[in-house]
Amino acid sequence: MPPVEASPTSSGSSPSAPVNVKLLLIGNASVGKSSLLLRFSDEAWIPEDEATATIGVDFRVHKMEVNGRKIKLSIWDTAGQERFRTITSSYYRGAQGIILVYDVANRETFDALPKWFTEIDTYVLTTVPKIIVGNKLDKELSRQVPTDEAAVFAARKDALFLEASAKTAVGVQEVFGDLVKKILDTPELWAPVTPETERRGREGMPGTIELGGGEQNDGYGDGSGGKKRNLRAPSRRFLFAMAPIESDVAPSYIDRVQDFVSENRRTILVATAAALLAAGAVYLASSSTRRSSGKGKSKDRKPKKKPVNDPIIEEIKPKVDDLDENAPLSPEQIAAMPLEERVKQAASLKIRGNSLYQARKFEQAIDLYTQAIQVSPRPEPVFYSNRAACYMYMSPPQHERVVADCDDALRQDPSYVKALNRRATALESLNRFEEALRDFTAATILERFQNETAAQAVERVLKKLATEKAQSILATREPRLPSQTFISAYFAAFRKRPLPTLPEIPSQGDQTLLLALEALEAADYPHALTLVNAALDQGISWDIGRAEALNLRGTFKFLTADVHGAKADLLESLTLNPTFTQSLVKLASVHMEEGDNAQAMKCFEDAIEINEDDPDVYYHRGQVFFITNDFSSAATNYTKSSTLDPTFVFSHIQLAVAQYKLGNLSNSMATFRRTMTSFPSRGEVCNYYGELLLDQQRFQDAVEKFDRAIELEKANSPPNPLPLVNKALAIFQWRQDLPAAEALCREALVLDPSCEPAVATLAQLALQKSEIEVAITWFDKQVQMARGEAEITAALTYLEASKAQLEFIRNYPQMAEQLTQIARGMM
Repeated sequence: MPPVEASPTSSGSSPSAPVNVKLLLIGNASVGKSSLLLRFSDEAWIPEDEATATIGVDFRVHKMEVNGRKIKLSIWDTAGQERFRTITSSYYRGAQGIILVYDVANRETFDALPKWFTEIDTYVLTTVPKIIVGNKLDKELSRQVPTDEAAVFAARKDALFLEASAKTAVGVQEVFGDLVKKILDTPELWAPVTPETERRGREGMPGTIELGGGEQNDGYGDGSGGKKRNLRAPSRRFLFAMAPIESDVAPSYIDRVQDFVSENRRTILVATAAALLAAGAVYLASSSTRRSSGKGKSKDRKPKKKPVNDPIIEEIKPKVDDLDENAPLSPEQIAAMPLEERVKQAASLKIRGNSLYQARKFEQAIDLYTQAIQVSPRPEPVFYSNRAACYMYMSPPQHERVVADCDDALRQDPSYVKALNRRATALESLNRFEEALRDFTAATILERFQNETAAQAVERVLKKLATEKAQSILATREPRLPSQTFISAYFAAFRKRPLPTLPEIPSQGDQTLLLALEALEAADYPHALTLVNAALDQGISWDIGRAEALNLRGTFKFLTADVHGAKADLLESLTLNPTFTQSLVKLASVHMEEGDNAQAMKCFEDAIEINEDDPDVYYHRGQVFFITNDFSSAATNYTKSSTLDPTFVFSHIQLAVAQYKLGNLSNSMATFRRTMTSFPSRGEVCNYYGELLLDQQRFQDAVEKFDRAIELEKANSPPNPLPLVNKALAIFQWRQDLPAAEALCREALVLDPSCEPAVATLAQLALQKSEIEVAITWFDKQVQMARGEAEITAALTYLEASKAQLEFIRNYPQMAEQLTQIARGMM
């Protein structure tokens, strides 16, 4: 506990006496903790190459004045290296403020923060203020941790957040000043230490429970079979799954939209929960009836204190007397008992039930809890919840009864988190995933996102629900083509080839094939599909023509997510024409969709053996290297493709993007400038260039490029709507201009009503406006548009998470305003 100190605002303390405050600096090695301390205390800075690692603990005393009060800071700088951790843990004792430091230019140091929070939870009270500091702000050009991401993480951890530079002194004074102000405004740190406050402080901290003989943790998740389990696993960023990169190597506009959403607006449920934690808006006090029901005592036995976080929430566990003393009372006997005696008798029955539960005598415990329910003059939610716990651990578990008892408990206390978690676990076991998600979502938010196990349960159930629904949709949905934009992007990734020459006396099928290929050139994809199917049905008279038709039909099958059908057609195409390299390239995409990268690469090798001068082979192999993050090999293949055919714009564009991914910013920008000069009428160049500028937060330059792309696309029929969506994202990030961003997305939908990136962005913009029901409508539309199982599952994840959040707001209307306000500011 912190040292006993007169309240800094009390009249009883001398105005001249300084307030003693102990601060602790923690974080990974080499993040600049000592440099921050030196800059603050001595106004000095030592270059990194001259600094030495802290061994154990360093210490500084610094005097300052805050709001007219004199403050004496004792600042402890701890070692970041693992080998020194054992001698620093004791220095947490008495700390009234924690400074967690990471390096903005070193992602690993930020990702380690959850580990440090776990250590804090072990040694420090939950009321102790904390501040997360992104140090080395002077390395902005090498930044690896976005400011917004760190701010959201800090909000989720109920911590202050600042970025600073020990080198330039920017933000250093604010770090210590803001934390001290927060400490002075935290009255719990200045209250005298009493046994009661010390007990409450300990019970507010996470702990471990000893579960005997294979007993499972009663709330949720898997059991640990008699082992101690930490009730609060190290935190992590909780991001729901986004749509994966398309293995068909079409330009991944949807991925870029989804990446922006992921990086800037977080998840639907969890961002709100994290923000809620930051606001401190959730009232989690137990109901007075639940508190009072735990105070019954045996007349002749001294109660024993329960372990923290015992599965049964009440404290007292006397030895079980003979059950005859608790023979069931008749309704007449119960009615004749005084009210006070009924309360006392019910509490005694519950306590005995707890002891039987601990002894794993579940049926006997159920009898006593049932008697307690009958005797109690008013419904007590804990009696129902404890009986539900018994049903949960019976063999076999009685999940329906668990649900029924938790229903009764939650009718009395809708914020009873234990009952929510028990019911959710039972519902999950019954495969009632939507209801389970509802309860786990409520529990996660009500616990202010402090219970990592509950958060993981949300993710687990959400995945089950989305996967189940996605499979059901695919099983019942008729195959259909994706959007015009998507199909155009796919076919544009292949160089145009001359139409085949028909035999001297063509068959009806031969002529229909030619019509199909002409429709393809005109971007009339539905007719092209109809015609190629008709051509194959009518019969094509020569092998090369039939191979061409199978290639085209296989392509359309691939675009409609019929991977097996596409594979069969492409293999037959190669049987008829073994030198058809385009069929090999498309077969590689099928193998990538199946997750067989080795077979995909073999297809490219076979194609090169057939024709080492086919530029398409190198371009598409570069795409595979790109989506597997081998950007160097991707750049090599793009360069080879451009050398063989410099007139294909996408090889140049993708080379510039690969160079950017490799960190060669100047080379990437130079490649884009050359490409714009070589292809002045191609809107794709300006669009991709704008995306890279947007990634660098050069908003005005990015918008100019998107505007140029929009203008150039007007010459095409139909125009590509994606520059409009990208401009919407840029406007939103730059100016937070929601109406303008929304208008641009709607304009994109006029050009292509099935433009999935526009729909996905409109859904996220609706969330930003706290219009959850509108967002649900857009997410539902995105589900209908999504092509394959992975895409449908990703869209369903957002849809179901939004629905769960909406149901939470309806069930807990008193929290709607806080959720709405925070969601608007944090997403």
